[in-house]
This record gives sequence, structure tokens and C-alpha cells, in this order.
Amino acid sequence: MPDHPRKIIRQGLATRLATQKSDNTYWTIAGASAFSTKPDAIDPSDMPCIIVRSLEENVEVTGVTEFCTFQRRSLVLSVDGMIEALDNLEDVLDDLAEGIESAFDSYQIVGVEDAKIQLNKTEFDLQTNAEIPFGTVLMEYLVTYHVKKEGVDYGNVSPTSPLNKECDKDPNATCVDPVNVTTLIAEINRGYDPNDLPEPAIETLIP
Repeated sequence: MPDHPRKIIRQGLATRLATQKSDNTYWTIAGASAFSTKPDAIDPSDMPCIIVRSLEENVEVTGVTEFCTFQRRSLVLSVDGMIEALDNLEDVLDDLAEGIESAFDSYQIVGVEDAKIQLNKTEFDLQTNAEIPFGTVLMEYLVTYHVKKEGVDYGNVSPTSPLNKECDKDPNATCVDPVNVTTLIAEINRGYDPNDLPEPAIETLIP
């Protein structure tokens, strides 16, 4: 079974950070220590390091055909950089964050080439009372991408959804007019009377 796009995105971003640039330097002071899954525990000997984590994903159905659905997915990730520093901890974290931002600028993820990467916010957590002060920069990213799913799942489709917009990407697709709710239900559920469909299914299509 192919890897889920979430996994491809998470691994792609971690690999980007862990790969040397053309001048044989790394994007950040963490070097090759960038991971797509969090180890069981992080101790000072592991720092500096970067971990890419999935937080949540929202799915919007943007197209429906007889045999498939098209989805726009919005994946929220946290890219966490952890580092120790005896002096100027805030400056060191800023440098780490700047390197992460630079790595993702105009980056195209192999396997999910249409993904758009956007930085939402940056937070800092400083532990200055430790024997050696350390801190974490938490960078929240939104990654938007599109998926074509075999089989029809009308999920959160509504009459106002731009169903035909994403279907235009597939010249062989025959999309349903989203304005005609009865036609939409009938096309999705061939052989069934729309009036006999389960109530939740009808509710998702009628405002």
C-alpha cells in the first residue's frame, strides 16, 4: 500500500532539513538531526535536533465524479527545534528558526508536488533555570494539497461547493452539477431513490 500523503509530507520536510545544501553545509545548526517521528525521549545529548510532527488535518470535498472524489486537504504540522546554549539562547533559537524557514522556501515535496507550505506562527519555550539552558522553537506550518480518492465519499459536500473546479484537473472526469442536489445524490448513489437515502447523507447536501 502506498504511503499516506501525510507521511510523505512529514518525511519530506525532515529529509529536507537533514540534507546538505550545495555548499556542503546544513540548513540549521541541528545538521542531519531532523526526524519525522518523535523519539521516545529527548535528552540533552540529542540536542540540537528538529522533529516534524502532524497536529491535525482538515478535509474538504471539492469534486465528485461517478467513480471518485477530489479532496483539498489542509495539514497542520509542528516543526520543533530544540537546542542548548550557555549564552544568547534567544538568538540561537532565532537562527534555528531562520534556517528552517529558508529550507522550506519554494521547496517542492517529492510525491506531493502540488503541496503549498505556509508558516502560520512561531512560538518559543525557554528553560533558563536548567544547568545548561535549553529551549525549543515551535513552528506551525500549514500544508495544503489535493487528493483523488477512488470511490465516492460525499462527506461534507454542499450545494455551494465548487465541485467542478478540481475535476477540471482530470480531462476524463464527468462532474456533477453542484446546484442540483437531487441530481448530485442520484449520481453519487446510482440505483437508489434519493428520498430513500440515509438521513445524514441528505443533510450534508441540503443547507
